[in-house]
Amino acid sequence: MPETAENLKTANMLLGFLSQDPENANLKLDAGNALIAAGKYDDAIDLLGTVKADNELFLSACNLKGEAALRAQQFETALDAFKT
Repeated sequence: MPETAENLKTANMLLGFLSQDPENANLKLDAGNALIAAGKYDDAIDLLGTVKADNELFLSACNLKGEAALRAQQFETALDAFKT
């Protein structure tokens, strides 16, 4: 199985877990990483944007969101994420 397909499978599994625990920021970051690895940048950006500002992982989510946006060539979104 190609690496991208394996990453997508992992992302879907993590998203399934996230449906049971929708505020789990650790799961959001893990799923975001898997989505990025699978080339699903827009999905990663959307997911990582749901981590709340008062969460201790917020800055990590912003950094990962910026990385996804850069890979998707969404430079304004990346800039906004990195400015946070």
